[in-house]
Amino acid sequence: MDVNAEARRLKVIYQAAANTLADVLRAADPASFDGSAAVRIRDRVTMLIASLDRSARAWAKKALAAAYRAEQMVTRNRLLILGKKKTARLPAGRHERTEKELIRQTLEDLYKANATFSDVAEQYLGMLAEANRGIQKVQAFTGAEEAEIAEMAARAARQGVARQTLKNQIRDFLAEKLKGEAFIRINGRNYNAGKYAELVARVRLREAATEATLNSAKEYDHDLVEIPAKGGSCDICQEIEGKIYSISGADPEYPPLTDENRPPIHPRCRHYVRVVSRSTLKFREAL
Repeated sequence: MDVNAEARRLKVIYQAAANTLADVLRAADPASFDGSAAVRIRDRVTMLIASLDRSARAWAKKALAAAYRAEQMVTRNRLLILGKKKTARLPAGRHERTEKELIRQTLEDLYKANATFSDVAEQYLGMLAEANRGIQKVQAFTGAEEAEIAEMAARAARQGVARQTLKNQIRDFLAEKLKGEAFIRINGRNYNAGKYAELVARVRLREAATEATLNSAKEYDHDLVEIPAKGGSCDICQEIEGKIYSISGADPEYPPLTDENRPPIHPRCRHYVRVVSRSTLKFREAL
């Protein structure tokens, strides 16, 4: 499976949703903003999140299942080439349960991110409300963005700026806040929606490939895996790439594969595990 292509596909879905949210918020006129306008915007945001949830669910079910099954087939073929035969029995439905758990974890990440669209919209609606009050009558405001809007209104009043000019200034200020469309807020940080979705996709797709490899290796009672080297790896990945690990942890020569060294080991990790045999390693040494 082309992980990059699948990750980009999810990125496009999320970027489109972010663009739609930006358009909805950008279209609001601070001069005429009121409670009914806020309700209409909230309804649009609710529908947008519901649509994004459906798209995320469809992507996860298709892409993760495909990634898992593709790597499952690749690993089985490699094991057959290595002369292995299926000797062990996994618990019934192990592959299917692993797929479902990967999909569940991925959707948990994405649904949590989708819900923050509403939080960002609410913050923007608060700024619109304060902007409306600033245009209608200059008064005190609270909050960082609101304070900036208040300063614009106060400065306009001191300088005798026309109401339409102030309105344009405030609309430009609000539009600036929508640049970059960092509408996903996780652990206090804002993320660009498309980039965040792409990151989640890459991690989960690689996890699917790793789990498929390990489950298939257990079916064939195979213990050794390697993490192929990749050019330009980060300092974290340089610790694991090119290394051989034991799935069971019982091999006398190679260290156990653990959560700390099993890829992906960080959000941008490009590594994966691949079954390898002692005969293959000896052949490489001979070469």
